[in-house]
Amino acid sequence: MPSLSALAAHVTDTAVVHYTNWTVVHYRRRKAQACLDVAPIIVGCSRSGILNREAPSWSTVILVLMGADPRPSWTRLKLDVDAFERNQFEPVLRRFETSRVRFTTLSKLGDTPAARRSLYELNKTCSADIPERGAFYTFDEYVDQRLNAAPYDPRGVALALDGDVWAGMTMTSLHRAQDHAFSEMTGILRSHRRQGLSLALKVLAIDFARTSGMRWLRTFHHPTNFAAIAMNRRLGFVDDLDELAAERLH
Repeated sequence: MPSLSALAAHVTDTAVVHYTNWTVVHYRRRKAQACLDVAPIIVGCSRSGILNREAPSWSTVILVLMGADPRPSWTRLKLDVDAFERNQFEPVLRRFETSRVRFTTLSKLGDTPAARRSLYELNKTCSADIPERGAFYTFDEYVDQRLNAAPYDPRGVALALDGDVWAGMTMTSLHRAQDHAFSEMTGILRSHRRQGLSLALKVLAIDFARTSGMRWLRTFHHPTNFAAIAMNRRLGFVDDLDELAAERLH
């Protein structure tokens, strides 16, 4: 196995850009360029070695330096919001009218520092179950990249509250120039799963996209996140061929 310094000798400098919740680190080499997604860790390179808080595997590092792209092929989906048949899912929402759980939004609760901290903790806990998610944002990174970003709208953060417990959330951002909303995250605490909460929250996310005037609601998932993919297809999401084609071009 080559040493870190031997591998780093092929690296001249680095550049970091952010795409949704993934950090893409571009390794600029003397004669070629390759890229690696390490979410959300920033991998730094220097002449003395590859410096990072959570090292990728040796095989991944070698693939990157050879110019290969180790990223998974995401399952990209979209929903025609105008064609969504909401009446089919009314029973899902009515089921909770007599339960302890109530639905609200971050906008209604108040988009306060304390509420943002609660949202962060819930998102962090739920994201731990996403395949190959890696380490989560720090709170400051989360606020900067998610909540202070232009597409963010607190009305698009639907919450399921069980008394004082934040049991579930979905976050939908608005991208008006592209005429679509994006489903950033839907997550439920393990203690509250298998009750239909994620499906109910996703219906509320679709409602938000529709009332905001968006034609499409887009999302993507790790290909092994079978439950999330199946839920979205049940709602009417189909393969997003436009986004898939764009991904392959890049």
